[in-house]
Amino acid sequence: MPDLFSYIRPFRYDRVARIAVVETGPTHLVAGVLEELRTLFPQAHVEILLREEDTALAECLAADRVRVVRHGERAELVRALRAEPFDLIVMQLSRGGSKGLRSLPFALKGRSLVAFNDSLDHFPLNVFRLRDLASHFGLAGQGVRVLLAPSLFVFLLVSTAGIRVRGLWRRAARSVRRGRPPEPATPAPTRRQGLDRSRAAAGSEGA
Repeated sequence: MPDLFSYIRPFRYDRVARIAVVETGPTHLVAGVLEELRTLFPQAHVEILLREEDTALAECLAADRVRVVRHGERAELVRALRAEPFDLIVMQLSRGGSKGLRSLPFALKGRSLVAFNDSLDHFPLNVFRLRDLASHFGLAGQGVRVLLAPSLFVFLLVSTAGIRVRGLWRRAARSVRRGRPPEPATPAPTRRQGLDRSRAAAGSEGA
């Protein structure tokens, strides 16, 4: 999930080196999103996550790496991607296209989250774009979006905070285990002590 403060603080264009693009909108706009990203961040490493039904696009996209998200392998792929945090996660805000990957951008690790609309205009997703985010998840009706958007924002903040707290807890537990002093070892008997024990045993047998 994107950084907790990415929904509040300004987006920093100068801190983007690794980008993950998730195909959450119409297929015919994916190439345009990548072209815009190449213009905005010419030196960045760009990966794109495609829906399984769009595998044929892989060879004609201007990305450094293309990953196809297959349904049965999604959990494993997310775990692998979360081990490689991104500076920027890009998604498409649109009414068209499949809904299969619409929740995926929020499962990845990234510093910021940026959305592209059907006109290929981009903007950071933050507290001022809550209704757009609600619309992305198919919450129909203007009134419904107004009511549920704050709840969605709180859910994202709480989920992100929970992930970070669990990570801190695991790291703290590992540090405690590593820093725990080893149990004192029983000293090995010296040669003289061994001889004294042997003589004492022989004397007891003689008695």
